[in-house]
Amino acid sequence: MILNTKGKLLSNTWPQWIAAIEVFMLAASTGFMFGWGSPYLVLLTSDESPLPITNVEASWIAAVLNLARAFGAIIGSVFMALYGSKTTLFIAAVPPIFGWICVIVANSVWWLYAARSLLGLSIGMIFASFPMYLGEISDPSIRGALVGFIMNGFTTGTVIGNIMGSYVTMAVFAYISLVPSVLYLISFILIPQSPHYLVRISKLEQAKKSIEWYHPNGNSEIELEAIVNFIKKSDKQSFTQRLKEMNQRKNRKSFFMIIILFFYMQLCGLNSILCYMEIILIDGKLTVIEPSTLVIIVNTTPVFLGLLTIYTLDKFGKKIALCVSSSGATLSMGLLGVHFMLLKLGYNSDNLQWLLILSMFLFHSIHLGVVQVPSAILGEVFPANLKPVAGLIASISSALFAFVATKMYLPIVDLIGHEYLFWIFSGIMLTCVAYSIFKLPETKGKTLQEIQDML
Repeated sequence: MILNTKGKLLSNTWPQWIAAIEVFMLAASTGFMFGWGSPYLVLLTSDESPLPITNVEASWIAAVLNLARAFGAIIGSVFMALYGSKTTLFIAAVPPIFGWICVIVANSVWWLYAARSLLGLSIGMIFASFPMYLGEISDPSIRGALVGFIMNGFTTGTVIGNIMGSYVTMAVFAYISLVPSVLYLISFILIPQSPHYLVRISKLEQAKKSIEWYHPNGNSEIELEAIVNFIKKSDKQSFTQRLKEMNQRKNRKSFFMIIILFFYMQLCGLNSILCYMEIILIDGKLTVIEPSTLVIIVNTTPVFLGLLTIYTLDKFGKKIALCVSSSGATLSMGLLGVHFMLLKLGYNSDNLQWLLILSMFLFHSIHLGVVQVPSAILGEVFPANLKPVAGLIASISSALFAFVATKMYLPIVDLIGHEYLFWIFSGIMLTCVAYSIFKLPETKGKTLQEIQDML
């Protein structure tokens, strides 16, 4: 937060948006990885596959990305502690370059495992660091908007990946995906470090310049003093004191809350639907439109919802956003289960296609809150000295939940059928509705210090 001499928030936040646009570019290139799965898993498991694989291998290709995210979270948290959140975000763009090269030269499934693992490392690093970076550079009035904007980058990249996957080979897809990663490396290096990190390494003059860049026309002296006091308070603690602080009731509550939010984010069906959407539509007997075409159309919806969330997350707050979003996901998964149950009971699939299509569109209501709120909360509820640990726990939890959801999707469908799995997802999201109403604290419009005081 930057204050003028009267203590009022300044509204000149355009440099923060420039920094967010840079991270948006990284998020969009990461979204290509998610968009890659739906078209190419269908191709690779088909009779026309240029690189034939089994269903088991396909499930590992889909899931290994999320398993690698856990290791990326560890790497990202270590880098954040050593080099700061901004540098960590810069380094996170390197593994995808090597990952896409693996896709280009792939002549066996092991190359694809390696590619997805490298891409997963990057995702883990990004999710461990970008909420912290935005929390350190942004005004409270737009913090939620910036997080929503970045999260929209992932969905935008997913749509672009779906489109490319329908028209180009895997090698061409990889060549195209290299471009934003390289451009990001060239441009993001010009953005200043976070002032919090510069204060932490005692570069106060550079920290002041960083504040002046991120918050032009503000009172850099007041803000620098506030950051110095904030960092000093944290850095005076010994390791034992930090362990005791982690065990404080408010911090235990925050850690538990973050794990729950990322559980809901991943177990709402997010990864299962993204990776297997075209397969789900084929199994759901969609014929009124090509499944690959509907995938592209449906996955365009989150882009517009994400733009809406940039406004609504700060306007209405995170409790309302999560409640509305999880309610939509509950209904969507429930209807999708009904669709597959009616198919099993012998109903004419031609009369049910509207239900399948409606469920897919309704599912993306998760992008009104379920997807954005965990990262927004993560950057707000922890003191500076615990943020690296919080980012680590959140990213590892998210990765493991995503791995389970992705890897177990096909085996569980084979065991109990689509309908019961989707009803399980629906039941999980129903509990999210209750959690958002009764347990989630509202941080709308509060500074980081005010949030700490509230907790």
